Amino acid sequence: MATVYHTYWNGDDTVTAVNGSAGDTDVLNLRIDSAATTAADLAFNMSQTTFTSVEKIWFNPHFSAPAGSDMWISLAAHEIASGKLSPALLVDGYDVAGWTEGISILLDPGGGMPAVTSVDLSGWTFVDWGGQNEWIVIKGSMGADTITGSSQYDEIFGNY
Repeated sequence: MATVYHTYWNGDDTVTAVNGSAGDTDVLNLRIDSAATTAADLAFNMSQTTFTSVEKIWFNPHFSAPAGSDMWISLAAHEIASGKLSPALLVDGYDVAGWTEGISILLDPGGGMPAVTSVDLSGWTFVDWGGQNEWIVIKGSMGADTITGSSQYDEIFGNY
Protein backbone atom coordinates (compact mmCIF):
# COMPACT_ATOMS: atom_id res chain seq x y z
CA MET A 1 0.00 0.00 0.00
CA ALA A 2 1.29 3.44 -0.88
CA THR A 3 -0.16 6.04 1.45
CA VAL A 4 0.27 9.76 0.95
CA TYR A 5 0.01 11.77 4.16
CA HIS A 6 -0.61 15.44 3.59
CA THR A 7 -1.31 17.91 6.35
CA TYR A 8 -1.29 21.21 4.47
CA TRP A 9 -1.64 21.90 0.77
CA ASN A 10 -0.47 25.27 -0.53
CA GLY A 11 -0.23 24.54 -4.25
CA ASP A 12 3.53 24.24 -4.61
CA ASP A 13 3.93 20.82 -3.02
CA THR A 14 5.05 17.69 -4.79
CA VAL A 15 3.59 14.53 -3.31
CA THR A 16 4.91 11.19 -4.50
CA ALA A 17 3.91 7.73 -3.39
CA VAL A 18 5.48 4.52 -4.58
CA ASN A 19 3.25 1.47 -4.76
CA GLY A 20 4.40 -1.28 -2.44
CA SER A 21 3.29 -4.33 -4.40
CA ALA A 22 0.78 -5.31 -7.04
CA GLY A 23 -2.80 -5.31 -5.86
CA ASP A 24 -2.27 -2.96 -2.92
CA THR A 25 -4.57 0.02 -2.46
CA ASP A 26 -3.04 3.46 -2.94
CA VAL A 27 -4.50 5.84 -0.35
CA LEU A 28 -4.64 9.63 -0.26
CA ASN A 29 -4.60 10.23 3.50
CA LEU A 30 -5.89 13.70 4.45
CA ARG A 31 -4.54 14.38 7.90
CA ILE A 32 -5.33 17.41 10.06
CA ASP A 33 -3.12 18.14 13.06
CA SER A 34 -3.13 20.51 16.03
CA ALA A 35 -1.56 23.35 14.01
CA ALA A 36 -4.76 23.62 11.97
CA THR A 37 -6.62 26.60 13.36
CA THR A 38 -8.51 28.15 10.43
CA ALA A 39 -10.96 26.88 7.83
CA ALA A 40 -8.21 27.23 5.20
CA ASP A 41 -6.04 24.80 7.18
CA LEU A 42 -8.83 22.23 6.94
CA ALA A 43 -9.40 22.54 3.19
CA PHE A 44 -7.28 20.63 0.70
CA ASN A 45 -7.46 22.23 -2.76
CA MET A 46 -6.10 19.51 -5.00
CA SER A 47 -7.93 20.64 -8.13
CA GLN A 48 -4.55 21.44 -9.74
CA THR A 49 -3.08 18.04 -8.85
CA THR A 50 -2.35 15.11 -11.13
CA PHE A 51 -3.08 11.75 -9.50
CA THR A 52 -1.84 8.30 -10.43
CA SER A 53 -3.67 5.17 -9.31
CA VAL A 54 -5.45 6.36 -6.15
CA GLU A 55 -8.15 3.96 -4.95
CA LYS A 56 -9.04 5.49 -1.58
CA ILE A 57 -9.38 8.91 0.04
CA TRP A 58 -9.15 8.77 3.81
CA PHE A 59 -10.22 11.70 6.00
CA ASN A 60 -7.93 11.05 8.95
CA PRO A 61 -7.52 13.84 11.51
CA HIS A 62 -4.61 13.57 13.93
CA PHE A 63 -5.62 13.01 17.56
CA SER A 64 -4.44 16.54 18.39
CA ALA A 65 -6.59 18.26 15.72
CA PRO A 66 -9.13 20.84 16.85
CA ALA A 67 -12.32 19.00 17.79
CA GLY A 68 -15.46 19.43 15.76
CA SER A 69 -13.87 20.67 12.56
CA ASP A 70 -14.88 20.43 8.90
CA MET A 71 -12.51 18.84 6.39
CA TRP A 72 -12.84 19.47 2.63
CA ILE A 73 -11.02 18.36 -0.49
CA SER A 74 -11.45 19.93 -3.93
CA LEU A 75 -10.73 17.73 -6.95
CA ALA A 76 -10.75 18.21 -10.73
CA ALA A 77 -13.27 16.00 -12.54
CA HIS A 78 -10.78 15.08 -15.28
CA GLU A 79 -8.73 13.22 -12.65
CA ILE A 80 -11.60 10.78 -11.99
CA ALA A 81 -10.60 8.11 -14.47
CA SER A 82 -8.96 4.71 -14.60
CA GLY A 83 -5.30 5.05 -13.61
CA LYS A 84 -5.92 8.35 -11.81
CA LEU A 85 -8.57 8.78 -9.09
CA SER A 86 -10.43 5.52 -9.42
CA PRO A 87 -14.00 5.59 -10.78
CA ALA A 88 -14.56 2.96 -8.03
CA LEU A 89 -12.95 5.16 -5.35
CA LEU A 90 -13.47 4.29 -1.67
CA VAL A 91 -14.13 7.39 0.44
CA ASP A 92 -13.39 6.78 4.13
CA GLY A 93 -14.86 9.52 6.32
CA TYR A 94 -14.35 10.33 9.99
CA ASP A 95 -17.57 9.40 11.76
CA VAL A 96 -17.12 11.29 15.03
CA ALA A 97 -19.64 13.76 16.47
CA GLY A 98 -18.98 17.32 15.36
CA TRP A 99 -16.77 16.45 12.39
CA THR A 100 -18.04 16.98 8.84
CA GLU A 101 -16.24 15.98 5.66
CA GLY A 102 -16.92 17.19 2.15
CA ILE A 103 -15.69 16.77 -1.39
CA SER A 104 -15.91 19.38 -4.13
CA ILE A 105 -15.63 18.21 -7.75
CA LEU A 106 -14.87 20.86 -10.38
CA LEU A 107 -15.59 20.13 -14.05
CA ASP A 108 -13.64 23.26 -15.02
CA PRO A 109 -10.88 23.71 -12.41
CA GLY A 110 -9.11 26.56 -14.23
CA GLY A 111 -5.40 27.16 -13.80
CA GLY A 112 -4.58 25.53 -17.12
CA MET A 113 -6.05 22.19 -16.08
CA PRO A 114 -8.36 20.54 -18.62
CA ALA A 115 -12.09 21.12 -18.39
CA VAL A 116 -14.47 18.21 -18.97
CA THR A 117 -18.19 18.01 -19.66
CA SER A 118 -18.96 14.82 -17.76
CA VAL A 119 -18.27 13.11 -14.48
CA ASP A 120 -19.66 9.90 -12.98
CA LEU A 121 -19.41 9.23 -9.23
CA SER A 122 -21.85 6.30 -9.24
CA GLY A 123 -19.04 3.79 -8.66
CA TRP A 124 -17.73 5.46 -5.51
CA THR A 125 -18.31 3.67 -2.21
CA PHE A 126 -18.35 5.18 1.26
CA VAL A 127 -17.58 4.12 4.84
CA ASP A 128 -18.03 6.29 7.94
CA TRP A 129 -19.78 8.85 5.73
CA GLY A 130 -23.14 10.58 5.95
CA GLY A 131 -23.72 10.53 9.70
CA GLN A 132 -22.44 14.07 10.27
CA ASN A 133 -24.02 15.79 7.25
CA GLU A 134 -21.17 14.93 4.88
CA TRP A 135 -21.79 15.77 1.25
CA ILE A 136 -20.34 16.15 -2.21
CA VAL A 137 -20.58 19.35 -4.25
CA ILE A 138 -20.26 18.96 -8.03
CA LYS A 139 -19.71 22.19 -9.95
CA GLY A 140 -20.44 21.91 -13.66
CA SER A 141 -18.90 23.90 -16.49
CA MET A 142 -20.50 26.74 -18.44
CA GLY A 143 -21.48 24.27 -21.19
CA ALA A 144 -23.74 21.24 -21.50
CA ASP A 145 -22.59 18.68 -18.91
CA THR A 146 -23.45 15.09 -18.06
CA ILE A 147 -23.17 14.64 -14.30
CA THR A 148 -23.89 11.42 -12.41
CA GLY A 149 -23.75 11.82 -8.66
CA SER A 150 -22.79 9.37 -5.94
CA SER A 151 -24.99 7.21 -3.72
CA GLN A 152 -24.65 9.85 -0.98
CA TYR A 153 -25.94 13.40 -0.53
CA ASP A 154 -24.79 15.44 -3.55
CA GLU A 155 -25.32 19.08 -4.50
CA ILE A 156 -24.97 19.57 -8.26
CA PHE A 157 -24.55 23.02 -9.80
CA GLY A 158 -24.63 23.73 -13.54
CA ASN A 159 -23.14 26.72 -15.34
CA TYR A 160 -20.64 27.28 -12.58
